[in-house]
Amino acid sequence: MSFEASGLTKQEPYEFWVTASTNIGEGQPTKPLIIAPNTRVPAMIASFDDIFTATYREDVKLPCLTVGVPAPEITWKIKGTPLENNDRIRQLPEGSLLIRSVTRQDAGEYSCFVENSFGKDKITHNIMVLGK
Repeated sequence: MSFEASGLTKQEPYEFWVTASTNIGEGQPTKPLIIAPNTRVPAMIASFDDIFTATYREDVKLPCLTVGVPAPEITWKIKGTPLENNDRIRQLPEGSLLIRSVTRQDAGEYSCFVENSFGKDKITHNIMVLGK
């Protein structure tokens, strides 16, 4: 579950807290958090390192879901080498990496790097290829 507060004034402090509510009643609130909205959000990746097992000739999509303001720049490295998009391996508009028809040579580390003027982040996926 999530909640987005809209219409807030920048740099104006707001107090937030959460309570749980059921048909029995409302629980105790969390400790209040006082925060002021601003337009500076460090680049972060909202997906986690993972190991992907693919079958020979299967398509694989490696996630790299990002947040940040300004929008982070996304770069991929394959086994330490910067990605060069081609017909088989390319970065998708949302930042994920698509590998078409994997082979044994595609097995290994794939790292996603994100950066904006307020921060940077990195995740690394590993691909294992089964068959041929």
